[in-house]
Formats: sequence, structure tokens, C-alpha cells
Amino acid sequence: MNPLQKDNKIPSLIENIMAPILFLFRFCGLYSKKQNKLYQVILAVLFNVTTLGVVAFKIFCVSRTLNWGTVFSAITKLIPLILWWLIRLRMKKILSLVKKLDFFGEEIIIRERISKLSKMVTIGVLSMIFLQSIIRILIITILSEEVAVCIYRELVSIGKRNRAIIYTLDELFNKCPDTIIILAVVSFFSTYCYTLSVALQDKHCISKTQAFLVYERTLQNFRELESMFSPLILLVFSHIVFDFLKTMFKIVITIKYHQSIFLLSECLKFLTDIMLMVATVLAADKVQRTANDFRISLIAFYKTQDGISSCGEYATLHEDRERLRLTGWGMFIVRKPLLLSLSTWLFAYGVILLQFM
Repeated sequence: MNPLQKDNKIPSLIENIMAPILFLFRFCGLYSKKQNKLYQVILAVLFNVTTLGVVAFKIFCVSRTLNWGTVFSAITKLIPLILWWLIRLRMKKILSLVKKLDFFGEEIIIRERISKLSKMVTIGVLSMIFLQSIIRILIITILSEEVAVCIYRELVSIGKRNRAIIYTLDELFNKCPDTIIILAVVSFFSTYCYTLSVALQDKHCISKTQAFLVYERTLQNFRELESMFSPLILLVFSHIVFDFLKTMFKIVITIKYHQSIFLLSECLKFLTDIMLMVATVLAADKVQRTANDFRISLIAFYKTQDGISSCGEYATLHEDRERLRLTGWGMFIVRKPLLLSLSTWLFAYGVILLQFM
């Protein structure tokens, strides 16, 4: 057997949970059970070429007429490409992180339920991607007005059919790639955090030695998860916040100029961004709280059972609180208060936008 294939082998207990989520990475050309499989190379090349093509197209638009909205859009288009390469460079470590869940596999009592949940998440993500694209394509197809996006201004004269074909290609090569990579990262991170939190919740009635081993493995998982995903989470949140700002602006413009036909598409995008942010924060918050509760239970156990003999371990447990956290590259902690901060900030931005209506 090819050693690369052997390295990618995920234990069966965990494979049932994470395989549906890893399918989203395959969809981006980032992962394959056989490393040099042709379709993985094709999808990887396609993702990079289309993303760079879209950025080049945005630059071309700016060269014709300076538009800060287009400049902003071009910058945000680079985020998914950077994200793709960061994941590509970390893919072996990510698979190794998945395999480390096997230590908790036997203890995950509801693993079948989590497996079904991960399949539902994958189906939901793919449905969301295609539903948004179909809605936007239908909206453009039934419009008779001019589409004010760079070269699209010329599309009115060539007829609805050709305009629909061109816009469909734009959806496939412009909108879909960055949506897929963002959803793949959020789905993986959220599912991993939720699975780990459930595993820790199910660790009942174990000995001191077993408990400390579980705790050490948990610290190791947190350390590697933070190391690999903290820059990815920062990029994902940056992209989502940029999308929030852009979508809120479009909704205001849509209402102001009575273009209600665009409202459904923009509201759907807005709700999708909210769901992504909430799912990421809640899953990360849950695993951090569960791990910290496990740490506190160990402190209580040592205090009541071991007394002075466990002073070293007791002190270590007190110092480990800072290690049981997940951040966006150290700039913010992914906990529930983050949602409140973002909501307040976006509300203020929305109030400012309303002044221009």
C-alpha cells in the first residue's frame, strides 16, 4: 500500500463522523483518499484559476472606471484563495487532528447521532450553495433592466438567453468557489468542536490516571486545533464581516431604489452569514466550556482525594485555563460575547447606512 494512502487512513469510528465534512474539502480539491487522484488535481487547478480569474476581472473593471466597491470586492476575493492555500499546507496535520479523535471514539455514546448530523450539515451546505446560485440566476434572468456590474452593462443587448448563460457561468466561477471554501472550514471546525465536547461530556466515572490522560489528550487537541485553525478562523470571520457590510449596503440600496426583486437574494445571503457565525461561535464556546468544566472537576478531585501529594498537578491545572481556549489568531476569543460585540458593531453600521436612505 502507498504510504501516503496509509497516512490518510482515518479510524472507522471517527470516519463515520468526519467523512461527510471532509467531502467538502474534496469538493475544493483539497483532500482525497488517494493523494494523486486526477479529480483532486483538476478541482484544485479549477479553484485557483477561477479565483485568480475573478480577481483579474475585478482589476480590469477598476482600470476602466475607479470604483471603490469593486476594489473592496477584489480584496475580499483574495481571502478564499489565501484560505485555500493555508488549508492545503495544513491538510496532513488536519487529517492527523481528525485521527486523534479516535482516542475518544469509544466514549462518544451518541456517535451515530453525530454522524447523521454531519451528513445533514454536508447536505445542507451543498443545498445552500446551489440554492443561492439558482435564486440569483433566476433573478437576473427575469430582469429586463441593465445590470450595473462592469461588463454586464453590455449584456442587455445580447438577449436574455445569452445573458442567463453568461451569468450562470459567473455564478459557478465567481460566487461558488469562495462560498464552498468558507462553508467547508466552518463545517469542519464546528463539527470537530462539537464532537470533542460530547466526548468530554461522556467521560464519567473514570480513574485519576485515566482522567489525567484524557485531560492531556484534550490539551494536545486544543493546542493543535488552535495552531492550525486560528488564522483560518480569523480569515473566515473577516470574510463574513466584509460580506455583512456589503450585504447590508446592498439591502439598503435595494430598498431605496425599490428594486425589491433583489431583496430575497440579499436577505438569504445575510441569513447565511449569520448562521455561519453563530454555528462557529456556539461550537467553539461549547467545547471550551466543557473542557474547562473537566479541568475544574479534576481540581476538585485532587483537592478531595490527594491533598498535598498532588500539589504539582493541582498548580498545573490552575495554569491551564489559558490553554483551553480557541481564538482568531490571538486577536479575539471565539466565545459567545463575540456575537454580542459583532451585533453591536453591525447595528451601529446599519444605523449609519439608514442615514443615507
